[in-house]
Amino acid sequence: MENPEHKMIFEFEGTRNLNIDPVIVPNLNGDKYDYFVDGVHYSSINTSFRLKLNGSTGTDYRQYSMIGYGVNPFSSVADNAATSTLCALMDVSSSEVGVFRALISGDSSDERYIDSLYGGSSAAFSGVTEVNKGSQYYKDSVVPIQSMLFQTTTSADSDLTLRIYQIPKTVNLENYELISEYDSSGLVGGNMVFSGLNGDQDEEYLLVGTGIGSPRQVAINGDFTTLRTVQRLLNSNGTIASANNQLALDGYLNEGAMRIFAKSGQERLTLTSMGHIAQYQQQENAGWYGDEISNVESIVVASALNIECKVSLYRRHSNKTIDPVPMVTVAEIIVDNEDISAGYTISGINGDSIDGTIKVEMDGDGANGGVFTVVINNNSSSVYERQNLDATSSIVSATPSTRSNLIFGVDNNTTSVATMYIYPKSGQDRPVLSTIWSSYNQLQFNYQVYGEEVTEISELLVSAGSSNPFTGRIRISVPKISQATCGEFTVTKN
Repeated sequence: MENPEHKMIFEFEGTRNLNIDPVIVPNLNGDKYDYFVDGVHYSSINTSFRLKLNGSTGTDYRQYSMIGYGVNPFSSVADNAATSTLCALMDVSSSEVGVFRALISGDSSDERYIDSLYGGSSAAFSGVTEVNKGSQYYKDSVVPIQSMLFQTTTSADSDLTLRIYQIPKTVNLENYELISEYDSSGLVGGNMVFSGLNGDQDEEYLLVGTGIGSPRQVAINGDFTTLRTVQRLLNSNGTIASANNQLALDGYLNEGAMRIFAKSGQERLTLTSMGHIAQYQQQENAGWYGDEISNVESIVVASALNIECKVSLYRRHSNKTIDPVPMVTVAEIIVDNEDISAGYTISGINGDSIDGTIKVEMDGDGANGGVFTVVINNNSSSVYERQNLDATSSIVSATPSTRSNLIFGVDNNTTSVATMYIYPKSGQDRPVLSTIWSSYNQLQFNYQVYGEEVTEISELLVSAGSSNPFTGRIRISVPKISQATCGEFTVTKN
């Protein structure tokens, strides 16, 4: 189901002194649309790339971040920032690549929420690589978002590719459709109950919360009794922490979104990314629900009484990917209890003709399948750089490394999910952002770089690190605007 209003509305690609000549995007309507900002930034100087909404000049932003830089994990809280930071870069000898993705949601009845992920070389920490998960707020609660201004902090030329997509609020979209929504007036016994579902048919749901005062418990089929394993990464008043708990719920919902993998035959995995302005400014949660048999027929948000909020439930369209960008699936691999250690080769790709990203996803369950990797253009030399932020059980860590492949996912005898965005255009290093949820106890954010700058990306090799059998799905998607030029994407099992 297409929605002509869910589309790219702005694109900039060029070289400019963004400090004295910023990119300005006018004529927006933030009460009608959410906005997704996607960009790649190159600079040879110490600078940060920042966003101002409505030309704001005061300290109108709350900035909360969980960061992996070099070998150091940490978090930060800034309640009176002058801008929203989308990317920070530093390199004194050659151009440095940074990449950012940010979803701006909410309306003028409350603070606007900016959910972001970026990777680059930290301007604040002497050029050490950095991956940054941000939860930011625009504090104005009166004026709709009408414009965006993108600017660097240092006066010098830099290269920028910037795309902005508008997303209609709570209607059917290109990749997923609205099932139902509640505000604080439509409750059942104090709970929000989304009933009449069929998880085996729908397979994946997206639950989105706005204006929720404090985190609310969520349970599949209203089961607030059975214990689940929940892995959490937290920013608590500027202190980063990790926890692995047995909880009688699938996760918490606040300002942000929850993905629910609902199909039976494997443990149901619930992934939550949210912000909050009280104790836990940020939470990234993964919950594993051990009931593999019962169909998902309802999702319950508990104790929502007397809060001014809206919660919307969406289902993923068949053969689509849940994404803020209108995407098309160009290859889908269904694996049924197979050894895929030799991998699948996806060929026929025209990487330089893709405006945006190649999105690679994995979800499934295997018997200690190990690390899933991606090799580009059959190039297994040491041209891949990686910086991660990892939460495993109660330990938070950060690690930079040089590798012969991209880390894609981890499968360890439980339902695991991984998402990777490859920015394929040649002429510079190709940046990659990815997230991993696995092993009952691991969450991971990765900023990676494919350091070969010249050759067009024409082939990907996706493989598991073990010959143990795997059951699940690997999906490759590209922006719909590039469907006609992206190539054939032929899949070959090795």
